[in-house]
Amino acid sequence: MKLSFLYKTFFVTVLVVLVFSNSGFGLDVYQPESQVQLVTEITGEGPAGGKPVLISSIVGPVQHIDDKSYIEFFNSNTGALFGSLSFSLTGTVSWDGKGVVAKPFQAEHLLIIPGFSIPADVLPVFRVLASDEPLVFELKSQAGGRSFIHRIQISSRMVSREEAVQNHWIKKDIGIASALYMIEAVDLQTGGMVVKQLWEPDSAWWLYEQTPLRRSWRIK
Repeated sequence: MKLSFLYKTFFVTVLVVLVFSNSGFGLDVYQPESQVQLVTEITGEGPAGGKPVLISSIVGPVQHIDDKSYIEFFNSNTGALFGSLSFSLTGTVSWDGKGVVAKPFQAEHLLIIPGFSIPADVLPVFRVLASDEPLVFELKSQAGGRSFIHRIQISSRMVSREEAVQNHWIKKDIGIASALYMIEAVDLQTGGMVVKQLWEPDSAWWLYEQTPLRRSWRIK
């Protein structure tokens, strides 16, 4: 029985490694070794003039303490700390910082913070790419003394460089791979997009992210 379990564990591990190798992703997504610069456009909350609110931020580099890794988010103009994402070896992802207005949706390798202005959502990139079918998570929340269950579906699809340029997910002159991956989370009850991220193989951070509140681009 023990040998059978070890064999299955070894087989699954090898399969996952092969899938990630074929997709071009390493084991360091969301944990960049050097700083990442982002610009975020807050949609629908601009001043009376109608201009969007822009937030420039710096993320990383990843730091390690005991059995956890974490990355910090700073305001690139003032140097103020927005907060930090921490990753445990067991797959728990958490946010430590201000500005969270709703309870985050959390699961293994998953963190979605509804209505948050900082692009700190984490999706299970590895699991989605390794699966032939979309992943469905049942996440609980409470409001007004009542409990609610949100069914979030996460899927992936390949995106061409041309499609990414046409949709303004990337700039035309940016040097990236011709094949990209869009990872998208959808609320199955409403059919609405929760968050989507455009990934380039061999990258530790997404190129573009969008939620109902914000749009963000990686600029460096």
